Order: sequence, then C-alpha cells, then structure tokens
Amino acid sequence: MGMGMGMGRAMMAYGTDGGEVVVMGVEYGRGEGAEEARWRVGEAARFKARGPHKTRHAWDPDATPGTTSLSLGWSAWLDIDGGKTATLAYTAHNYLGLRKVVVQEWRPGEDAKVRVARADTAGLCVTLGADAFVEWEDGIWPAGHGYTARGVVATPAVAKPFQVALVGGSSKPMAPHYTAECGTTYAPAGDTCTNPITGASRFSSFLLVPPGRQLTSPPAIVMHPPDAASSKPPSPQYSLIRLSATPSNTNWFQTTRPSSPLPQWASHIDSQLGRRLPRLDALQGLASDSDSESDACSAQRVPSNYYRCWDMAASPGGTCTAVLVSRHGTLHASRRASCQVLFSWIDDAPVPQHVGPGMTTEGRLWEAVYGGLGTVESVVARGTQSPVLRAVFEPVVQQQRCSLCQGRLAAKEAESVCKAGHAFDTCSQTGLAIMAPNISHLCAVCGLRCLRSSYLRGLARHHLDADATVVLAAGHVCGACGGKFVS
Repeated sequence: MGMGMGMGRAMMAYGTDGGEVVVMGVEYGRGEGAEEARWRVGEAARFKARGPHKTRHAWDPDATPGTTSLSLGWSAWLDIDGGKTATLAYTAHNYLGLRKVVVQEWRPGEDAKVRVARADTAGLCVTLGADAFVEWEDGIWPAGHGYTARGVVATPAVAKPFQVALVGGSSKPMAPHYTAECGTTYAPAGDTCTNPITGASRFSSFLLVPPGRQLTSPPAIVMHPPDAASSKPPSPQYSLIRLSATPSNTNWFQTTRPSSPLPQWASHIDSQLGRRLPRLDALQGLASDSDSESDACSAQRVPSNYYRCWDMAASPGGTCTAVLVSRHGTLHASRRASCQVLFSWIDDAPVPQHVGPGMTTEGRLWEAVYGGLGTVESVVARGTQSPVLRAVFEPVVQQQRCSLCQGRLAAKEAESVCKAGHAFDTCSQTGLAIMAPNISHLCAVCGLRCLRSSYLRGLARHHLDADATVVLAAGHVCGACGGKFVS
C-alpha cells in the first residue's frame, strides 16, 4: 500500500511472511547532472506486526488465518513540527493495529528519514477473516489540542468504524493474551455473514489520484467526503458491496450516507435480479418425469440471473461510483460469465458546485461532466500553467523562423503562422512553434501539444545558459490545462 508525498514521491508499506511490516520510500526524478529521470526505492523502517494474541498450533481447531497482503492502509498525512505524520493500519491474528509513522526529513536524491513508534498508538481486538482489509477517511479532524483520523475495517463480514489520534497516544504495547480472553475466537452472533464484503480484486479503472492522496487501488468500501469541509459527520460515511447479489438477499449494497440516491448501476442490477421466467421455460431441454408437471410449472416463475460483485471505485470528488460485476444465469450450469463495468452519474445538478483543491485536471473534468462539480469550460480553459518556463524560452520564440519559407512567426491562439500562411502547432508550455514530427506530446484533455522535455533540454543547451535547465522539470503536464499526455 502506498501514499503520495508530493510530485514524484510516495511512502510504501508491505507485509512479510515473517510478521513484519516494511516501510519504504519511493522517489522518481532526475539527480544532479542526470539526463533521464530514474526510480529510487529504499527501505526506511520496519517493525513487528504480529499483534498481542498468542499464536496457536496450525492443527488447533480454533486456529484461523488472519493476515492478508491487502490489509495495510495509510491515513491522511498531517504536517506538524516540520515533518509529516500518519498512522499505518495493519491486521494481525484477530487484531487491528494502528502504528504512528513520522517522516522527519526527505531531501531530493536521498533516503527518507522515517521514525516509527515503538508500539501501536491504538489497537482493536476484533474477529477478522483471511480477507479483512482497512479503508481510511480522506481527511483529518481537529480534536481538542490534537488531530484525529477515522477509518473502517471490514472483517469482512461486517464493517466496523474506528478513530485514532495522530498526535500523542499510548506508547505502551498491549499485553499478550489468547483470543479466548478477549472474546475474539469466534465472531458474535450479529457479526456473522456468509456474503462477505468484497475487495480482493482491487479494481481501479477510473480512479484518478492527485498528489498527496492514496496510490492504492480502492477496495469495495468507498469512503464519502463530507458535504462541507468543516462539517464532521458523527461517523465515517461509506458505501460497500458484498460478493453475491441474488434475488434472495437485499444487503449486497449498503451505504451510511444519509438521503443518498441509489446509484444507477445498483438500480440496473436490482431490475435484472427481479426478472423471472416460468418454470416450464426454465426446464426446457431437461427430462421430465410426468407430463402432468406442465400445468403446475407454467404457473410458477423462477429468477433467471444473479451477480458477483468484485469491486467498487469512486470518482475523485466522490460524486460517482463504478462497480466491476459478472452476470451469471441461474437456469443452467455454465462456466462463462460476462464481466462489465457499471457507472453511476449525477442526473440533476441545479447549481455547479465548487471543486476542492488538490484534484487533477482529469479528475476535475470527470466531475464536471458526470458529477455536477464545476464546468467543463473552467477545466479546459487555455491558460498558462508554466509562466516561468514560458518566460525562459521567450528569447528563443523571438528567434524562431518558419522552416518552409524562413519568415517570421506570429502566435495566433493555438497556432504559429508566418506571413506566407504556413501554420504550426504552438507548444502550450513554452510558446515555441512545433515544426518537426515526433518532438511533441498531445494533451488528453484539451488537445493541445507540448514539446518533449528531451527536445527542450537540447534547446536550452544551445540557446540559453545552463541554469535555465532547472525549470524544465515542470514539462511533464500540459502547459494550458495541466492534463496528462496521451502520446
């Protein structure tokens, strides 16, 4: 599991088969004097994550697996005392551990200085299955003189919310004990369910992650942002899906969001589950013991479909969701199933709402089209995302001549045109005319072109001083709208 720490940086954590959690720093960028950007991955810290419960022999009838590679999760990061603080959630045998991690310093090109607390800030003894996972709320809430973060752990039979302090907290580890002492050997009667919350597939088809947010694929629990940044709900608001959606169960989709309309994909699945055929049609092609069954079967109707729900994802603003499902027939045995992605959208948005900060251009465009947040015109507005880069290359722009007739070029909106009428695309980052093939990128959002960073470095060496190459690090997104390149 990973968490963004800014452009080109992330903190990553993974669990080992030895009961440890390893924290690693990942950095992507160019070092001093390097021509191309490179990956830098290094271990920053590790700690024991076995939990307080004493282990049982594998042949013990009460022994159950309680760990999974999907059970790690980072909370939101808090900037305090010159560093960044977060809580890393992990699961052990019938235990949810919450360990504080502090990034004290991280200089470019060097390993991150990370300090991990010697004991869990908080812990929860709870009956966990092999597919238990954790999902955090994307936010930090003030509480007295400190700050708290909230999340949900899926057992995966039920979802249980929790809260932890990001500053302070207990540093004394929980005393070792058996699960029988804390009553977590078996799940309570109200927590048993044969239709688990899904999340193992890690579907992420359209999740667009801005810097500083989680880099993992979303589980089948979607945490909803509050209606206002200052209003804290009494408990985390989330929606979840369960593995099987059949005509006989009604809890395959659940949400704690008040007055939330049913997503379009949920309505579609409900309508398909409600389809029934006469039993006589269902038995066509099968042997029948008696012809007298025809009259009785014609009056009976049976369901024809059921669904497997594999995962769910939310759009960056939380207004839309998508699910990965497979449809199966109940009438005849078959190994073939059609998998599809179903989306929801906002039908009616009377007034375009304000889009929060920290969202990518692609995320803002999705919310403007399908979520009713902002307008498309405000997203694809052709402004200047790189004023420093454009100012640096202004002398080169004045020196450019048409490659066909050597005439002077004049910028006209997205093109540079000479007096003879020869037109060329204009780089949205620098204002330079693009007069050769295979030296530019195409923006996937606004459709404008930008010169490749390798070509810009060559121009900087030839026409500018060496110090000007420092600003070329900004040339990885569109200079007009900030979108990603498609080619």
